[in-house]
Amino acid sequence: TLDINEADAALIAAAAEVTESQASIITETVRGTDGIRNTDDDVPFQDIPSALSLLGIDAETRQDIAQRFTIGDTTT
Repeated sequence: TLDINEADAALIAAAAEVTESQASIITETVRGTDGIRNTDDDVPFQDIPSALSLLGIDAETRQDIAQRFTIGDTTT
């Protein structure tokens, strides 16, 4: 599985079957308002369905995509 809070947009795009431009909303959200990773304003996702919903993906109906992601995994 791929950690959705740590992976870059290209990997998220490939795993979620969306464009890299669409996937960048995930990385931008995680980085917070300053746009820099690993700072106090970061907003990491607490669950996969919330992240996928930003991509227009329903985790319930697309479980095949949802199972490709995790939170807090070492795979980035």
